[in-house]
Amino acid sequence: MDEWRELFSVASLPPTSDRGREEPEETTDDADNVTAAWFVIGTMIAFKLGLTAYILLAYPSAKNLLFQLAFNWPWLLAVVVLLTPPGLFWWRLWRMRARRAALQRAEWHVEDH
Repeated sequence: MDEWRELFSVASLPPTSDRGREEPEETTDDADNVTAAWFVIGTMIAFKLGLTAYILLAYPSAKNLLFQLAFNWPWLLAVVVLLTPPGLFWWRLWRMRARRAALQRAEWHVEDH
């Protein structure tokens, strides 16, 4: 019985190192599933926007516009929620690049071409 304890005890295991161990990469099946999901979502959004634009162009009236807004408000909200963070990021990036250029011009006394 003591032989079994010695054989399977944690203290008898050799020390291991994580240095040579590689993290498992995402399998191609998972990547394909994510790509397919985004493709389906993109197709659904494009169809929804195209159909709404067609309906508004085919039957232009204030009633139709209000109906489309009332019917599609969750989609409009989803678009706003999804596009606001990247939009704020790019706006801030544009502002910071403009500020950096102004500071460089002020520091080096460089004129714009």
